[in-house]
Amino acid sequence: MNFLIKKTAERPRGFNLLIFPFYFVLITCPLMGQVKQTLSPLADYILWGSLNLDKISGDGRWVSFDMAYSQTDTLFLQDTKHSKLYAFPKSADSSLNSMFFACRDTSSTLLVVRLKDMQKRNFPNTMQYVLSRSLQNLVLLREHNNIKQLDIINKAGKVIKTVKNVESFTSDNLNTKIICRLKINNINHVVLLNIDAEKLEQSNILMTGNDVSDIIWDKQGLSFCFLENFERGCKKDCRQKINYYSSKTQDLSTFDLSERLKDGKDYKIQLSTYKLKISDDAERVFFCVSKIDRAEGKEKNAETEIWNGNDYWLYPRRKSFEKAFASSFFLVWHPLKNVWQKVTSDTIPICYLNGNQKQAIGFNPINETAEFNSEADRDLYSIALDQSHITKITENISGDINNSIVSPDGKYLAYFKESNWQLYNFQTQISINITGKISAKFYSEDSQKKMAPYGIAGWSDNDSEIFIYDQFDIWKITIDSSKAERLTKGREQKICFRSAIGLPKMSYIPNYFGQTGFKIDGNNLVLRAESGNHNESGFFLLNGNKISKIVFEEGKISDIIRLGTTNKYLYLKQKYNHPPALINVDAEQKRQTVLYQSNRHYKNYGHGKSELITYKNSKGKELKAALFYPADYSSKKNYPMIVYIYQNKSHQLHEYNNPNLLDPLGFCNSNYTSQGYFVLYPDISYEEGKPGDSATDCVASAVEEIVSKNLVDPKRIGIIGHSFGAYEVNIIIAKSGLFAAAVSGAGISDLTSFYFSVGAFKKAEIWRLENDQWRMGKSLYESMDNYNANSPVFSAQNINTPLLIWTGKDDKVVSWNQSIEMYLALKRLHKKTIMLVYPNEQHFLLMKEKQADLNIKIQNWFDYFLKDKNTAEWISSGI
Repeated sequence: MNFLIKKTAERPRGFNLLIFPFYFVLITCPLMGQVKQTLSPLADYILWGSLNLDKISGDGRWVSFDMAYSQTDTLFLQDTKHSKLYAFPKSADSSLNSMFFACRDTSSTLLVVRLKDMQKRNFPNTMQYVLSRSLQNLVLLREHNNIKQLDIINKAGKVIKTVKNVESFTSDNLNTKIICRLKINNINHVVLLNIDAEKLEQSNILMTGNDVSDIIWDKQGLSFCFLENFERGCKKDCRQKINYYSSKTQDLSTFDLSERLKDGKDYKIQLSTYKLKISDDAERVFFCVSKIDRAEGKEKNAETEIWNGNDYWLYPRRKSFEKAFASSFFLVWHPLKNVWQKVTSDTIPICYLNGNQKQAIGFNPINETAEFNSEADRDLYSIALDQSHITKITENISGDINNSIVSPDGKYLAYFKESNWQLYNFQTQISINITGKISAKFYSEDSQKKMAPYGIAGWSDNDSEIFIYDQFDIWKITIDSSKAERLTKGREQKICFRSAIGLPKMSYIPNYFGQTGFKIDGNNLVLRAESGNHNESGFFLLNGNKISKIVFEEGKISDIIRLGTTNKYLYLKQKYNHPPALINVDAEQKRQTVLYQSNRHYKNYGHGKSELITYKNSKGKELKAALFYPADYSSKKNYPMIVYIYQNKSHQLHEYNNPNLLDPLGFCNSNYTSQGYFVLYPDISYEEGKPGDSATDCVASAVEEIVSKNLVDPKRIGIIGHSFGAYEVNIIIAKSGLFAAAVSGAGISDLTSFYFSVGAFKKAEIWRLENDQWRMGKSLYESMDNYNANSPVFSAQNINTPLLIWTGKDDKVVSWNQSIEMYLALKRLHKKTIMLVYPNEQHFLLMKEKQADLNIKIQNWFDYFLKDKNTAEWISSGI
């Protein structure tokens, strides 16, 4: 097969693929004993990039990945068989199979490479492309003389079909068919094309003068639907249709809002709340409609806001909810039966679907627990989509989205209640406790959320078994709870096992306002593993009752990919002082090969190392901390140290951080270790009602442990944190004199004013303080003295540590007023402080110039007080 390749006796001109044989990767390190360079922030930081896996061919031979840099990106193609590497600068939007690789560069030129001989061909001005499933044809949407044109090119490189005036196309999941949207003389045409056959069948589905948008396919490619809008904007009468086409019947069915709904012209299809979706069996269409706000966008006098004392939600959140849900409802339409059903209602306004999309699970998030918890407890209801029958499943379960998961085949809903997992059967409408007889605990008691479950790995075929996590292990439990088997032995080895399916992006499949579990094969399941001290990590293969190691070693091992059906795998490996590398491992031969080492120049520079430290707080509880050594470490010297805090951070022991000045929180530890600092990430254990004392005790204990090792100068230790970590900084320096300099970013200083503020979720921050991160356990009026004792502003007179405060002026998560309170308290007390306020920035900084300014100023601050570098005039003149 040779499509796209012109016959030629020599390599085509312009062929500039960069080939890196494997040996080149191995020998580019500097010679032993060579003097290491010191990083220069402005000159050297831009050399670093981040490695991200992209795609893998079906046969497992080829893998693509990209290196993302601060200025531009490079896409790479790796031959895992012959260890050759090909580079495609400034390219993205890739496709990869066993025969071809394709990508587009920043000039919209499509490059297609034939993998057997690496010959290529360029297609300029490509807006969209797709390779057909059988690889017989290439579909291109390009622009010619200001006319958009779709070309289909066969395996011989010949254009076998051209369709002009194509605005866009949408392919099915299998890449066998496409829907084209054409525009000719202001008339929209919807055309179906079979792109995976010798005869390119074309069907004209619709011609209309109305707008056509939001084309989607079902999972199997059996049907598609799209919106037809009669009048753009819907400012007057709004007529909209959903058109559904079935390949089985070859008929176009229509749901016209104005005809189907009473006062239908007053409604519009709302895609922001629920996306348009076709069921997996292609028989049902799901969408949401909402009432049109005729006054939207018009100038009008602001109405008086009525904040009722008996409202479950505050006025801003209630109004936002009403706009999204109270005037809208979720529908299911059965096009082949020509019937439809309203799914949600005023009393059950939100829902998600079960695995086969024949049932909906509905709930109402508004109740008396709503204002004082991160998510309100809720009652769950089963809604039969064919019978309009509603059944209560359970009541008063946590509103956390991870506490209820539907099975992939649609038979069950698993939900966590009363310390156990319950299983609801949609057919029998009965729930049973499936973990109550097992001695293991399936929830964490150390979480800031009380009794947070460890989660569900997935379900076996036909929903016959469920796989559930405890702290260390995976359990296989039959759905009638008659048999429970622990598949791993992590508890004995202090290794935490988790399914690798979906990682690193997601643990469950998103499902409107809920989640669907993965279908897994317990006889062929890759497991992620991490030691309890975070020092080792890797992957194992579970085969029934047998578990075998793929890789498990010191470092952070992630992003595993299996090479076809072989026992070979690719994964990423990194350590704090070693940037990520792409590794090929043969699980049978136990042989590893480095395919690509990112940031190879790192060896030209000095690096420190990371070390896991154990220490005990004053209560005798053993805790962990990650300690990062300076690049120039010598046992004969004492160094300055910076402590970076936010709850628990020791798990970042092996994370490699590219040196950079664009960290949105202003702190990159490798910047500091390369400049002669130790950096410490301690874990913090909390007692209810004592967030300040807990943080002070644990951090001070960790610092004392490091000082006892004679590694650092106890008079040159700084501390930094952001958000809740910044609160911890504020309270720690009010309770301890350990630190010579501190930085607090977007932090909280006054628990009372924070308690009575309205945050980003348009609700009072009461929930954060009583039941979430602060763990106060009581209301302000039950424990006012304790709230004041844990408020840094009320202990500011005890602060002698110079404090740099920074905040985004548009921060909706933590109001900048919290930073102002801390600043004013210190200013009134004539303490050393400076506050940096960044206009048009929020909880973390997004603009690069502001990021660089913050990173530089924070390092100035620590250098000034911990290294006696008095070169920053903005500090000396400001304190």
